[in-house]
Formats: sequence, structure tokens, C-alpha cells
Amino acid sequence: MSYIKPKMVTSPKSSLSKIVKVHRDEGAGEWSLAELEWDNYIRLGVRWNGDSNNPIGNPQSRGISTWFILPDEIAEAVKEKLKL
Repeated sequence: MSYIKPKMVTSPKSSLSKIVKVHRDEGAGEWSLAELEWDNYIRLGVRWNGDSNNPIGNPQSRGISTWFILPDEIAEAVKEKLKL
């Protein structure tokens, strides 16, 4: 496996209830963007996909792939730019 697919990134379980929709998965060594149910709110998360040398990607916590949740102001700009 060259990287962990964004649909498989389900941590931290204490905040992430479900992945609503993966909007972008640019592949190994690139980035992903998804709508997530995070602490009972729909939020946008982003992460760097891993590659064959580091399949976990970034961010990660204790060797487990996680999402970076965009602040609302940035998420709105991203949604507008990507026409989400």
C-alpha cells in the first residue's frame, strides 16, 4: 500500500463520528480534503497523503493517521474556491 486512503482515516475516534464525503484525494504523496462529522458538526478536514516510504501521511498521532480540521473562516474560502 503506498498510502492510507482518506476513507480509512477515522481518528481521533473521540471527535470524528464519520466521514461524510471525500471531496479530493490527489493520490500518493499529495493531499486529501473531506467533509467530516467532527464533534457533532460538519467540518472540513485536510491531510497530506503518505507514500510508499511513509504510508501514514500527515497529520498523525502516535503512528495513526488523523485529519487537520480547518477553521471555519478558512473552510468557507476553500469551499468557495473548489465550488463545494
